[in-house]
Amino acid sequence: MKLSEFERAFEYNIERRRKFSLPGYKNLAEVCNGDFDGEYVTPLQIEARSATGICLVSHYWFNVEGLEKCNPDSERYRLLKEHGYTPSIDFNRIVNAALEKVGLCRADTYMTQVFHLLPLKGRPNKEDIWPSFEAITQFEIRGRRVIALGGCAKRICERARREFGTDFFESFESIYSPSYRYQKGKDEDERATEIAATIRKIL
Repeated sequence: MKLSEFERAFEYNIERRRKFSLPGYKNLAEVCNGDFDGEYVTPLQIEARSATGICLVSHYWFNVEGLEKCNPDSERYRLLKEHGYTPSIDFNRIVNAALEKVGLCRADTYMTQVFHLLPLKGRPNKEDIWPSFEAITQFEIRGRRVIALGGCAKRICERARREFGTDFFESFESIYSPSYRYQKGKDEDERATEIAATIRKIL
């Protein structure tokens, strides 16, 4: 079967992700017996890899410590393997609610992140994020409608526009992290409504 242009590019990006490495990090094949090293660039794309939809770009997926604490028989582990994310955490609840407000679901979008390795614990070092974006993410989102989710994704995407030109994206918007804990004084519905308004700008 002949692959579409998107499918060919997607396969190349999977290979880019598998080949990329930095000292002090692991890749998906190196943790949890490779359970999360699937045919995607990030597990988020189990449900969200539309060829034409908006791109939602976040910071990073997980760290090694968090993954290895998950019991393989637990509900959380099952959700990560089957869906690529846990719907119960505030970030995901709010993003899903925002998409619903504009008549979309995850399958209508392309989700990825600016950093594609797994920190051993905590977050990736700031200086390591651009090399990952340059090696992988830029090829995923070039020429597309992009929303950066959170400050780190915003900074990296804005750098991409400086480095590669303002026409690097078809259109670009950004929002604060959807997580409620970063937006004190606003409930989840208020956050989802703000995000939905940003999504409408590039639909």
